Amino acid sequence: SLRRLAGRLAYWWRRKPDAVKHISGALRELHWRHLKKNAESAWVLLVSFELTRRFEEDAIERVHTPWACGCATAVWAASKLTGRLFSFTARAWDIYPQDWLIRAKILDAVLVRTETAANVRHLSIYTDGAFEKFHATYNGVPLRAERDSAVAMRAPYRILAVGHFVRKKGFDQLLMASRILADAGIDFRIDFAGYGLLRWQLKWLIYRIKLSDRVHFHRFVRHERR
Repeated sequence: SLRRLAGRLAYWWRRKPDAVKHISGALRELHWRHLKKNAESAWVLLVSFELTRRFEEDAIERVHTPWACGCATAVWAASKLTGRLFSFTARAWDIYPQDWLIRAKILDAVLVRTETAANVRHLSIYTDGAFEKFHATYNGVPLRAERDSAVAMRAPYRILAVGHFVRKKGFDQLLMASRILADAGIDFRIDFAGYGLLRWQLKWLIYRIKLSDRVHFHRFVRHERR
């Protein structure tokens, strides 16, 4: 509740007024260009006073969080209040675009784990090109060996698109390129598997560029069925 959060804020103000001022001062640098992401981090700064107290009560000395936006903001604030070590993972939506506190969080973290070398290069601009703090660990690759499947390169050609239906994935570009293939007389079919807010926009684009007879949508597909 807001009353509880206000009580925690007062608790930390009595114990660590300078740290509370530092955390509150971060809000002055907030910009609203990316409203959803930055509003989340702003709210989390308030919640962090409660979270930090729970860390103390449970004797948690080090924290790792799975996202670079709100989650990392909370543990960054906890670190300012108590000196606790923290680290976080930077993945995708949380750093493209990044929130306004990303530099502070990277510089103060013990390490930053991320899932691609491209992310390391992107984030290193906040460490003046130093890579030592970043650790790339690649996810999503099955550990068991898989046999290559025979590919029948004959019409109709099959195109498979799997992922979260969001703008950065470029599914609309795939469809526009497919329109070029269709105009060139190439026979093909596209299977979409996934979910996301752009599902209906993609379906409207398919209708508008006259590919309805070539594209089929599947629902969310579990990893073991891919």
